[in-house]
Amino acid sequence: MTPFEHRPSVHSQSGSRLASLYATHAEEVRRWVPRIVGPSVDAEDVVHEVFIVVQRRLDEFRGDAKFATWLFRITTFVALRQLRKQRTQRLELNLADDFVSEVASPDPSPYEWLEQKRTAQEVRATLGGLDPKQRDTLLLFELDGCNGEEIADITSTKLPTVWVRLHRGRARFRERMCALRASQEPRETEQD
Repeated sequence: MTPFEHRPSVHSQSGSRLASLYATHAEEVRRWVPRIVGPSVDAEDVVHEVFIVVQRRLDEFRGDAKFATWLFRITTFVALRQLRKQRTQRLELNLADDFVSEVASPDPSPYEWLEQKRTAQEVRATLGGLDPKQRDTLLLFELDGCNGEEIADITSTKLPTVWVRLHRGRARFRERMCALRASQEPRETEQD
């Protein structure tokens, strides 16, 4: 089922239409959320919020772009709003991370778990430092497995622009990861 199959009934049968859209696109939105804002935001909450916005704004979808493009923009807006809300709540409550509650299962050792967590934080920090357009293109290509044409449709850009953003995003990601690792090496040898 393509997004355009939904178009004729935009103004009618909103309940069944929303259920159909949810069934068709919820998993896609669920995949986008951690790639947009990282794992700190509950993807399920964002998915539900996205479809609440879709329900309210469905009449505004004109069909000028693909439905997935419109949905991606709503997802980005909702996910970033949720992230800001969580950050604000943490600052207001001045909560510190509780290391004990984050201890991994007994499968990996504590050292392996910390290394995995540190690497994930480094990757998130590096991705967070990229230009948002390059980051989104890089994530859609590398993690979602979208091809250039799909990324061009989702982001409403031209195909050559997608390839330029992907190339530059990869180069900047590599540069920043190498710089981050190099800056940490002296600290690690000093601790030994």
